[in-house]
Amino acid sequence: QRSKTRITQARSIKTPADRAEPEVAQRLNIEYRWSNEIELDWAIVETEDFTKDLLSSLRFIRRWFEDPFTPNKESASRFSDAFNRGYEVGTPLSELIDAAARRSRTKSEVALSQFQYCAWSNQIRLDVRRPVGLDRSIVLLP
Repeated sequence: QRSKTRITQARSIKTPADRAEPEVAQRLNIEYRWSNEIELDWAIVETEDFTKDLLSSLRFIRRWFEDPFTPNKESASRFSDAFNRGYEVGTPLSELIDAAARRSRTKSEVALSQFQYCAWSNQIRLDVRRPVGLDRSIVLLP
């Protein structure tokens, strides 16, 4: 979460199995200490009660962060507007992304990352409780 001038909170989402791995535990400790040092509200999100579909969907949309993709407010707004306007129930996600990319003049190489970023930042209100995949139809929340 951001205030007008700085980030005010951060969360790490890890499964119990992830947290048990020494390398992950070390990274979490570094995140914790760094966040404490700069007075950032940091916490681990407990995933024990997450369904497999929810966790899988969150991982799918979070992949934008792993790609060499830098979000841009204006292009994200154009893409999300095009996606939301063109959304049709029952249409596979890959087709929705392609159509939104054409309408928003988004390069096809970054269209998936743009969708993932927009879903992660809630500009596209995706129901992450349901399975998400390129070959699946998705459900948007009101």
